[in-house]
Amino acid sequence: MSDPIEELQYQVAELRRMISVMIRPGTVKSYDAKTHAAVLDLGFDTHFVDVGAHGGAGADFAPFKAGQQIMALCPDGDPANAMVIAGGFHDDNKAPSQSADEDIRAQRGSAEKPCRLRTTDKTAVLEAMGNLIEVADGKITLRADKIILAGVVYLGGADADKPAAMQGTLDTRGDAATGNLATKVFVK
Repeated sequence: MSDPIEELQYQVAELRRMISVMIRPGTVKSYDAKTHAAVLDLGFDTHFVDVGAHGGAGADFAPFKAGQQIMALCPDGDPANAMVIAGGFHDDNKAPSQSADEDIRAQRGSAEKPCRLRTTDKTAVLEAMGNLIEVADGKITLRADKIILAGVVYLGGADADKPAAMQGTLDTRGDAATGNLATKVFVK
């Protein structure tokens, strides 16, 4: 029969070991979007491990990227049963903003021409490759080389059911005089 004190010392040491490896920081080595699993670098390479995300109604999805910092949650300290959650930012994976006053919901593209949704308490901005849609202060700003409105466009509050005309741009037949296009549209 073993010594009860030695047995307790062994159990305490084993619990300390398990606790010390239950949460492991690491980085993503590769990601499989079909299975939503990643190979991790935890100081050693893991097998494909399930990644955590907000699922169900209102789900968010952002595929993990190689080099992304993560936290592996390992029940009983065993990485074979791990679940992965996104970690923080680091030198090789910088935060897309240094402002505490804005949220960024999507970040793709490049630093020069990002594709992202930025929101503050008063503004929402969708940027895509140098183009922009901004909603702020009771107005919507569209900025692009070309803006296409597909479908019927109604202008004005109470007059929204009336047709729009371009001042000074209609010829005698009622067609647009393309040589004399105005920059303003009025509701009649």
